[in-house]
Amino acid sequence: MSNITEENVENVWEFTRLLTEDCYPRLTGTQGCQKSAELIKKSLEMHCDQVIIQDFTHRPTGFLKFLPWSGGLHLIALLLLFMDLREISLALFALNALIFISQLLFYWGLFDFPFKKEQGNNVIGIIEPNNEVNQQIILSGHYDAPYVFQLLERIPKWYPLIFGLALFSILMGFLGTLILYTLGSNEFHIFRVILAILSISTISFFFFTTNEVSPGAGDNAIAVGLIVEMAKIFAGSSRLGNTRILVTALDAEEAGLNGARAYVNEFKDQLLNIPTYNFNIDSIYDMKYLQIFTRDLNYIRKLSRDEALLIQRISEELDHELPLSAMPLGGGSTDSAEFARIGVDSIALVGLDLKNISNNTAYHSSRDTMAAISKNSIKFVLELLEMYCQQKDSV
Repeated sequence: MSNITEENVENVWEFTRLLTEDCYPRLTGTQGCQKSAELIKKSLEMHCDQVIIQDFTHRPTGFLKFLPWSGGLHLIALLLLFMDLREISLALFALNALIFISQLLFYWGLFDFPFKKEQGNNVIGIIEPNNEVNQQIILSGHYDAPYVFQLLERIPKWYPLIFGLALFSILMGFLGTLILYTLGSNEFHIFRVILAILSISTISFFFFTTNEVSPGAGDNAIAVGLIVEMAKIFAGSSRLGNTRILVTALDAEEAGLNGARAYVNEFKDQLLNIPTYNFNIDSIYDMKYLQIFTRDLNYIRKLSRDEALLIQRISEELDHELPLSAMPLGGGSTDSAEFARIGVDSIALVGLDLKNISNNTAYHSSRDTMAAISKNSIKFVLELLEMYCQQKDSV
């Protein structure tokens, strides 16, 4: 049975407010993010047996700020195609497709190198069990906030269409030119006209992100508020028998999962030498949108179906139906993908409407304030986290 109270709910709400309002802006590498890390660290030190700050260096702007360069490269390649310089055009289209696949599909970061280095900080609180450790659970959420996306800010309903057409143009530029060039086709004129029309959408790349930072209440301060409260719960009378709890606040998720990647790379041996499970939380806006991801990273990365089914069963005990879902192609990724990459059983709990984008959508916009979050999900997620850890410990 769960012992979550309204006081726990209010604690989560207040901690989320502090991150959202007092630590703004929480862009990775900025003073706001460093202030957030200190706030999380101080809170965890009150309850955890050990708190670790993991410093890492990365190039955060490489993840999205390459887009204007990519848009320019695409238009130059298109111009060369109209000039009938097919070989050079094909080479530039191929380079641009590689950049997109690397940066936005697989999150490899191969083309981050021209961008400035920054320091990131992961904050890890460790709560040991009463007895010998035979497994561990990582409760994770990222605390950095994203840039405001221009399309989501101003014309959110058009975002999927415009961005989808732009991505299609990038791939079509390469594949279409390659096929026609290989076949020696004479249909280049028709192809060029069609590609030019579609490529109007790539102009959005030149202003895709602003320099404004989203308040990031739902994405993802609320998740950190939830896991910090769990530290308080499991450090007290609810301390587990044989399960170590790792409360892990990750930086730089909005920069291409850089914080999670740094974490799993440095601590890989410790994460794999005993059974380890990751329960990642992202974008908890409203109870009605809660879902469990069994696939992440643009649908590419498989997550743990067994853990997802266990969480689904627990949700039924809490009188709520929690559907299984997947990160759609083009939707991006959560940090759970990095845990799954190294072999950790991982899932992501997400509370974002992935089917409908409207003028009220807060995600990656200036509207992502405390007003965007519904309190109705907080108690349920706390109960879900508590019961999940207790049931794993009882096995």
